[in-house]
Amino acid sequence: GVVRRVLVEIGREVSVGSPLVEIEPRELTLALARAEAALLQTRAQLGMSGPVDRDDAPPADADIAVVKTATANRDDARAAFERAKALNARGITSFEVLQAAETRYKVADASYESALDSVRATRAQLQDRRAAHALALKQLDDAVVRAPIAGVVSERPVQVGEYIAQRTVVASIVQMHPLKLRTGVQERHAGVVEPGQPVQFRVEAFGNRLFT
Repeated sequence: GVVRRVLVEIGREVSVGSPLVEIEPRELTLALARAEAALLQTRAQLGMSGPVDRDDAPPADADIAVVKTATANRDDARAAFERAKALNARGITSFEVLQAAETRYKVADASYESALDSVRATRAQLQDRRAAHALALKQLDDAVVRAPIAGVVSERPVQVGEYIAQRTVVASIVQMHPLKLRTGVQERHAGVVEPGQPVQFRVEAFGNRLFT
């Protein structure tokens, strides 16, 4: 996204969690809203209510509206078919009426199986949309890049208005405790270097500040 604000300068000390850079959140906010709407839609299809981030289990298949309707239609068609069979056996109705009742029952039974398959697919979709919602929420939270460690900002290569991709370095932080120094010693001084010997040094970025 586009860098909206840069919240630190080079040389500034930061603590764990300090905000460094803020990315323009509009697209991420819209992505979260879309993920939330999709999750709400799936929850509604399963007869679930309550907050969108609630991690509740969906009701049993038999308690979901589309399955209840399909079950009622199937049971009604089956009862009609049984009546038609009984009446046909007594010679009261024709064979065509019996066939029509049997066809309606088979169609209702197929609709019931289709409703079950649809609910099972929606259950699987619920997990996918929960994950998508959680990811969108995390990405929006990550729009504010925060310091993972305490230290001093030694580099800040990004600027306001710049578009940056994922994994772009927005700042370098030097950890001050413990402080590590990598340097060289002239060969003629090698003989005076001993393990445990205290070292004092200065660096250009901090002027006359003395580090030990």
